Amino acid sequence: MKLLVVPPRTGIAWVRLGIQTFARQPLAFSGLFFMYWFSIVLLAMVPVVGLGFALVLVPAGALGFMVATRDAAEGRIALPSRLFAGFRQGRERTRVLLQLGVAHALIILVLVLGVSLLFPMPAQAPEDDPLLLFTPARLVATLVQLPVSILFCYAPALSHWHGVPATKALFFSVVALWRNLGAFVTFGLAWSAVVALAMGVLLVLAKAVGPLGGAFVAGPLLIAVASMMMASTYFTFRDSFTADPAPGTSQPLDGASP
Repeated sequence: MKLLVVPPRTGIAWVRLGIQTFARQPLAFSGLFFMYWFSIVLLAMVPVVGLGFALVLVPAGALGFMVATRDAAEGRIALPSRLFAGFRQGRERTRVLLQLGVAHALIILVLVLGVSLLFPMPAQAPEDDPLLLFTPARLVATLVQLPVSILFCYAPALSHWHGVPATKALFFSVVALWRNLGAFVTFGLAWSAVVALAMGVLLVLAKAVGPLGGAFVAGPLLIAVASMMMASTYFTFRDSFTADPAPGTSQPLDGASP
């Protein structure tokens, strides 16, 4: 396995590839994302232990989405069964995936607890206040969880495709994120622009057809954007690692590699 360093402009290419891949199979990707999201939310609603179990399975779901995206990029159908691809690589790979899941759950729970202690919610804030979406706690939580999400998206993929143990997979994920920081910053900014555009479209539609019509469109649009974002993470991984030494090049991997 070799780490590849790509120029900052590659971040825009990753976004474009995610959108293009989704556009080839919009129903398949939308269904895949809804199945993933609904399963995690449903599990998180189980009292006491549900949230912890849901967070443990997030890396496995992210890996499954990457495997499905690879299938779509190579001309195959992105099947819902690919969400479980990480558990079909043998006992050792499953053990590594669960280790990463437990680490992910512990880190996210500690981060959320820390942020909530540093930025407590106002005692008298009404629950329907739209400004609650932009509280310091939520903004900080989003910022700190983003790199964690990237790390725990790459680590299962390194184990799945390259057989890397859990600790080394996390280390290589950190190195890849740091070495390609410019591309990831561009990637994040480009997706921020896409999300802002989607929100603008929703606001225009809400004014044109009313809140009910806007709400009817909002669900599919948000699922589509989220599906595109998750699909694009596969291309960030594909262009950051290669299975074979390729000195002096940062070309994407061929079909035999992730």
